[in-house]
Amino acid sequence: MSSLVETAGDVAAPPEAVLQVDGVDAGYGSVPVLRDVSITVRRGETVALLGSNGAGKSTLLRAISGLIPVFAGSITFEGRPLQGVPPQKIARRGLAHVPEGRRLFGKQTVQDNLVLGMYGTKLSRAEEQERIGRALDIFPALKTRLADYAGLLSGGQQQMLAIALALVRRPDLLMLDEPSLGLAPVIIDEVFAALAQVSREGGTVLLVEQLAERALRLADRGYVIAHGRIAASGSAADLLSSTDLALAYLGGTG
Repeated sequence: MSSLVETAGDVAAPPEAVLQVDGVDAGYGSVPVLRDVSITVRRGETVALLGSNGAGKSTLLRAISGLIPVFAGSITFEGRPLQGVPPQKIARRGLAHVPEGRRLFGKQTVQDNLVLGMYGTKLSRAEEQERIGRALDIFPALKTRLADYAGLLSGGQQQMLAIALALVRRPDLLMLDEPSLGLAPVIIDEVFAALAQVSREGGTVLLVEQLAERALRLADRGYVIAHGRIAASGSAADLLSSTDLALAYLGGTG
């Protein structure tokens, strides 16, 4: 995690914001799903984005990564505006979005998928292999599957590969949409252990996850979305003990 900068009064200043979302309305076509949404993700922290199905969590990730239009408000990444920037350019700036559905190159091997994940980075072969090795250290279950086609992996291994594909790019922000979806409990444990390792090593993560308690035990802070609006926010510990979180899950399908 980035070291904190001491102010003149010897009070630690908060880490800089990697992602700033201010008053955003966004949706599909002309129909808004998000209304006046504001969140901050600071360097080196993990932020959980929680809410019931349909509340707007995935919509927010798509708006950030440029996949859907923003009707109002602003989104900045590393201090630079994202509105109007094509998704591929946003990715090249260092924002990695792992959506639901484990979108892989199914007819390519695991090794080839990891190499393709670094397409356009202009790394040397040695640098590529170093990054692949690091990703495999985080997901050791993939080490014996490098020559296998991605489409033949189990669901859990495909999810690990999808995250590894993002990690080899060394993103400044990793956004994950429901990484536990459809996985067996033992595989969920492995995925969350890997994310905890990314967090310990200073990675910056925005995590959408239905397993609210698991997400908050991993996160530093969290936001709860209900009906397309931020219903609650705070430290992970405060949200774990908050009735607002339960109310959002029980009542907010937005």
